[in-house]
Amino acid sequence: AGFVYAQTSNSTLALACAVVLATLPLLENHMVIAGYAEIWLCALLMSGVFISALGQKNREKTWIAIGLALAFLSSTIKAPGIAYAACIWASVLGTSIFGARPRLAVLMVTSGLSVFIWLLLTGFTLNVAGVLTSWTPHLQQLVVSGGTHIISISSPLEISVNEWHSLILNQSFTVTALVMVFIGCIVALQIPKKIFNKRNDSSNCTDSATQLAFIAASVILAMLMLSQLLLPYGFMYAVPEADTTNSRFSLPFAVLVIPAALCTFHACTVGKANK
Repeated sequence: AGFVYAQTSNSTLALACAVVLATLPLLENHMVIAGYAEIWLCALLMSGVFISALGQKNREKTWIAIGLALAFLSSTIKAPGIAYAACIWASVLGTSIFGARPRLAVLMVTSGLSVFIWLLLTGFTLNVAGVLTSWTPHLQQLVVSGGTHIISISSPLEISVNEWHSLILNQSFTVTALVMVFIGCIVALQIPKKIFNKRNDSSNCTDSATQLAFIAASVILAMLMLSQLLLPYGFMYAVPEADTTNSRFSLPFAVLVIPAALCTFHACTVGKANK
């Protein structure tokens, strides 16, 4: 809600954001049922993204550092937290570098892909905050988030069905998926303006802060779908028969998309982003 108010200066929209987030079905259930860590996980990830986003917008490096630190703390909440934290770090650092030095960003992405392919072929072992992550190529074995997995490729069609059930059919997030499409179209329309250096065009419906929230949500959703594609464990808990597990894992995605959507709607209605 604070992020929405900072972006729009509209108290009504900020209140609407707070109400929508507080009444998300799964988030609401976890408030009254002990044993779930999703509330605290979402709180850290939201704080990390939105503080970093406002830091980018206002050119405050200290805010960005605080946001990254909060995102990293999600790795202490539950084992998959390190995967969510990696998504936030990639989004924040990627957008920060791309905004300042696009050519350097392209070089880093190219180098990163090269390193990734090299690690994929040779394997690696990494221990962060007591959480072991390793990849053994000849065994096709991945150790991540406290579990050991043998890599196998799942059907992309079945993954699409899982996401349909999670985001739309069981109504865990009502119109969240449609909201994601709405913001995606708006952000895509801004790309030609950025290419032709029309950064100050008053018709833009998103600014850097809102775009970062959208990008972070997109990266999290991609991570969840990739886990289903490659990890039998990830796919097993994403199928509709696993109740609301996939929707629960998607809560961080939902709590980032909704504020970004409200900011985008306000900017498009007013005619320009609040800068």
